[in-house]
Amino acid sequence: REIDAFQDMLKSLKPLPNLAPFNAMLVQMQKPGSRWVLSAGQWKDRFGRYPKPGSRPLVIMRPFGPISFVYEYGDTEGREVTDEMIRKHFVEPFRAEQVVDAETLYDFTEKLHREGIRYREEPYGTTMGGQIIRMERIDSKHLVKTTSVANHFVEQHACIVVNSSLKPTEKFITVLHELGHFFCGHLGTFGMKHIPVRDDLTKEIEEFEAETACWICCNRLGIDNPGTVDYLAGYKEEHGQIPPVSIDTILKAAGCIENV
Repeated sequence: REIDAFQDMLKSLKPLPNLAPFNAMLVQMQKPGSRWVLSAGQWKDRFGRYPKPGSRPLVIMRPFGPISFVYEYGDTEGREVTDEMIRKHFVEPFRAEQVVDAETLYDFTEKLHREGIRYREEPYGTTMGGQIIRMERIDSKHLVKTTSVANHFVEQHACIVVNSSLKPTEKFITVLHELGHFFCGHLGTFGMKHIPVRDDLTKEIEEFEAETACWICCNRLGIDNPGTVDYLAGYKEEHGQIPPVSIDTILKAAGCIENV
C-alpha cells in the first residue's frame, strides 16, 4: 500500500499492451520484467518462434473460458525479431497519439452508447472537469447496430457530462476517469454482470479507484496525464499510503475501458 510501490506496480503494466491490464498483472506476478508475451501459436504464426524445450508457460485468464498459456519472448527461440517487427505487432496497434484530436474524441464517445452511457458537454467553471450521472429514469434506447435481421438498441443508464471549454485530450482523459467510476461499480451495476456491486464506498476510495483506472489507460496508450501524477504526489505527501481500494476491481475496470 505504499504509494511508490503502488505506482511501480502500475507502471509494470505498460510493456504488455497486447494483454488486458488484469492479465498483464498476472504475468508480472509470475515473471517480473516480462515485456513481449504471446501464446505458442502466436509466436509461431507471427514471428516463426517456438517455446524453448522445458520452458514454463505463464497463465492468464481467457475471456469466456478458464485460462490460457503464454510465453515471454526470452522463453522462445527461432527467427530473430527486429525492432521494426516489435513496433508493428506490440506497440503501434495499441498506442494512441500524445494528443487526442476532436475526431478521435468523437469516435470514442460515440462508442459509449454501447455501454448504456450518453455523452454531453456543458460550459462548466474552470475547476470542473466533468461528472458521470446515474439516470433517475432509464433514458431512451439508442440504436447501436443495424443488421439484415434487426435493429439493436441499448438502454442508456448513465450520462457523462464534460466541460466544453476543455481541449480534446483533456476531455478524453476526463471521460476515462468517469468511466473508471462506472466500471468500478460506484454508480451501481445497472444489471450488468461485469460491473461489481460497490456503491457504498467513501468518496476518497471512489476517486482514487477512478483516477487510477484512468491513469492505467493513459499510460498504456502513451497519453500524458499530469493530473493523476499531481493527484498521487499530493496523496503521498498527505497520507503516504493508498486507501483500502480494490486493485482487482481497478485492473478489471481499466480493461473494460480499453474495450469500449
